[in-house]
Amino acid sequence: MQTLRLLAAAALVLGPMAISAPAQADPTPPAEDTLETASSYQASSTLLAPTAAAPERLETAKKTRPVAPGISLTSFDTYDALGWLRADAVTADLGGAKADYVFSGEVSKTEPLSGPAKRSRAVAAVNGDFFDINNSGAAQGIGVQNGALIQSPVAGHENAVAVTGDGVGRVLKMYFEGTATPSGGAPVKLTQFNQIIQRDGVGLFTPLWGSYNRARAVEGATSVAEVVLVDGVVTEVRTSAGTGPIPAGTTILLGRDAGAAALAALKAGDKVDVAYQPKPSDGSSVKAAVGGNWVLVKDGVVQNSTDPAAHPRTAVGFSADGRKMYLLTVDGRQADSRGVTLNELAAMMKDLGAANALNLDGGGSSTMLAREPAPPTCRWRTAPPTAASATCPTAWRSTRPRAAAGSRASGWRPRATPPRRPASGPSPVAVPSGSSPA
Repeated sequence: MQTLRLLAAAALVLGPMAISAPAQADPTPPAEDTLETASSYQASSTLLAPTAAAPERLETAKKTRPVAPGISLTSFDTYDALGWLRADAVTADLGGAKADYVFSGEVSKTEPLSGPAKRSRAVAAVNGDFFDINNSGAAQGIGVQNGALIQSPVAGHENAVAVTGDGVGRVLKMYFEGTATPSGGAPVKLTQFNQIIQRDGVGLFTPLWGSYNRARAVEGATSVAEVVLVDGVVTEVRTSAGTGPIPAGTTILLGRDAGAAALAALKAGDKVDVAYQPKPSDGSSVKAAVGGNWVLVKDGVVQNSTDPAAHPRTAVGFSADGRKMYLLTVDGRQADSRGVTLNELAAMMKDLGAANALNLDGGGSSTMLAREPAPPTCRWRTAPPTAASATCPTAWRSTRPRAAAGSRASGWRPRATPPRRPASGPSPVAVPSGSSPA
């Protein structure tokens, strides 16, 4: 029996319920060939698809079912000249469904996607941002959960999706601004929050970072300064990054190179006022946000990519008015699903109805979870459901099918009439809500 092995640094979840900062000029976007590949992409398994227009595609199977009020899951198979594709799409009305960012509870700790999804009592979830794989595990982009900043983006990874408090979704850029001001002294600019620190920068770390060695955040620096603040007062100044969890009531200022020099004047007993906030490019008030990389669709127009690689993919997008959210995962690296290019993914998002869409982490990270449908006689006693009665199942089913070589995702999803395609893979497995798969 297989178990779900996806490790999630950050994720987007949906749950059923009746539900300003000064502008900053956007930096020059990175050249396309400098964009991150998926955290779990492997060069040896990369498939190449023609860069010409996508071939005509035949839909061989399609099934849509409700997940919760205002949320539905569509699973479909298609076939074209390049091969089979398997995909799943969640559509959510943000007027009646709440979308939020979830994580393990520590920025530097990954875990199976089902963990944060079940703790948040979500009815659907997808993996989120690219992350610091094989190191800290920290997601590379913004993280905002229920209005609270969890982490800032690394430099150059500002593309994100965000949902406002009144349920409007946007694809935008998310920045960070903050200062640490000693009593009677000049403010020191903060460049990151619970994140890998850019050259000459100063980062702020809170207990949310976790226990991963903070030396990772300043790797390669020629000089380092770490200042320990307890209730806003300097208790220690170090010349190297510390280790271990950060106690409650304690924050850490960590600078590298020029940033270290900016902290050098601080000494034990100094009072320091720390202020920070996420900074959306459109000045909106953000309730939830998660980072990604390539903008797939902008104002209804597919954004062309010259990357010919076909992979498993995950994407998120919104309708033109931002009131409807679309989550899409596409399988890949398998005989019965070849994966898609960024351009194909963009076209699929537009076909779903997304006027704006963003690419999230793909490869072995691509995973979607959706709550099993309740029997016709079942009625949830609370909204959102907080517990299951004897007739109301809470089992999760992963929409991810058989694991491909190098993939950390596996699982099962129900099918209508399977199309004719190669038979492969092990027996399916359901993930019970009361267990935590490895």
